[in-house]
Amino acid sequence: MRPIEKSAKSGASRREASKSEDLSAGTKKPQSERLPTCKRVTYTTKYNDWYMLEGEPGFSICPRCFKYAFDRTQLGTAFKLLPSNAPTRPRKCEFSNAWIRLAWILTANNRQNTLNMMMTVFNVEETEEPCPGTGRGWCSWYSIRDRDGHFLRDFIVCPSDVKRVETLFPGFRGLLVPLPSKYSDDKDEEIMGRYCSLRPEHNNRYAAYIDCLFQLHEDAVSGQRMPNTSEFVSLVRHKTRLPECIRDDKLEGHDWYYVPSLAPALTVCDECYHDVVFPWLRSNSDVAVRFNRKKELVRNEGRDGVSCQLYSRRMRDAFRYAVDTNDMRYLARKARDRKDVEDDFQRRCRELQKDAEQLKGRSGYAISSRAEQELAQLQREIEAIGETWEMEYE
Repeated sequence: MRPIEKSAKSGASRREASKSEDLSAGTKKPQSERLPTCKRVTYTTKYNDWYMLEGEPGFSICPRCFKYAFDRTQLGTAFKLLPSNAPTRPRKCEFSNAWIRLAWILTANNRQNTLNMMMTVFNVEETEEPCPGTGRGWCSWYSIRDRDGHFLRDFIVCPSDVKRVETLFPGFRGLLVPLPSKYSDDKDEEIMGRYCSLRPEHNNRYAAYIDCLFQLHEDAVSGQRMPNTSEFVSLVRHKTRLPECIRDDKLEGHDWYYVPSLAPALTVCDECYHDVVFPWLRSNSDVAVRFNRKKELVRNEGRDGVSCQLYSRRMRDAFRYAVDTNDMRYLARKARDRKDVEDDFQRRCRELQKDAEQLKGRSGYAISSRAEQELAQLQREIEAIGETWEMEYE
């Protein structure tokens, strides 16, 4: 897919909007944006050009990430190419993990000459249960307290991500505390039915939370004092006052923010509207004022409903470019193109899932080896569609 065009140079209105776009705006951010997006995010046996970390046989990194992060550095000497006679087994690039990248950034910023921090983060799950990630599950959740001692129950973090935060930002040890058992009990549907608030995957809030922790940690280190946690608590309150974006999950009969002439190609949820569109209303952006000021039903939403479009980093880039250049036609084209692809991908996934169910029904309990192969092939096709969508359209 063709990269989004670079934004035009901005004036005072852009600076004004960007400051209000998020409570974390204006802070120094981890420089992860200079790293390319890794394409080897899932396990595969397709490649044999991995770099391996000495002493850590489970840590593989792809050539592209190695080039940008470690090549021609002192830390790069700890990596060796996978031997040509190494046994074939599924591998993925561990540097595709946001926590690992953050550990690398802090290691570089602190001029450390070892990868100890990165390895501690990598090995967290040797002692802690893996983060539920994009799945819903039960664990001994952690949260934070406000200044009155009340838990912010809309912000819950799994034990493994708590340990990662405390490894990367030692000054925040004790900030995240276990929720009392009455909140973590598996009968509590409010807690059971949500995701870890610090999961990197499918979570636009992750970057804002980490940017804030990073800045507060840097300020504390430079000032030789304990970090001020009240700013992070304020950010969490700001982020959790609205429901979390459902991303590309479609809903029927729901209210949305949208540009009437573009519906249903550009529908936006509460969170993304307030994060992306609303700040530009304050600077009287011609593009932003096209959106309805209150949520409404989309009359022609289609039989499957609609989803949020501005959770996508690429669509956010397109929106900001349209604002900078006052080019509504550009945004309309990007929105319609993406919506067409989304509808096509989801239709194809439904067809493949239907084929899989029919295959299971024909096979009954005794699934033949041929049926297993066909099911595996269908599953691979579904996963390939998802990977293409994430890599090219999110």
